[in-house]
Amino acid sequence: MQAYEVKIMPQADEELEDIAYFIALDSPQTSQRFVNELITAFTKILGYFPESGSVYKADIRKFSYKGYTAFYRINVLKKQVEILHIINLTKPLSARNIDF
Repeated sequence: MQAYEVKIMPQADEELEDIAYFIALDSPQTSQRFVNELITAFTKILGYFPESGSVYKADIRKFSYKGYTAFYRINVLKKQVEILHIINLTKPLSARNIDF
């Protein structure tokens, strides 16, 4: 059983859809499998070890897996991890209009 519930927030969910679409342009068979792998990795790792990511800014942490970075917040009282964004950092946060 996981110590923390992991919630993928709406913006991160949209970003996962964008990742799936982008990968599908090159390999439709790989697209959904890879996105599922990202979700599973982030959910398992952050659910069991929410502080495993490094502090990015204030209460925002980041954790990377296979070239994609999850920005998240830990809610200790609710025992919950909220994944705010999942992105490939080859494009800067400022170019994505993301500011924490």
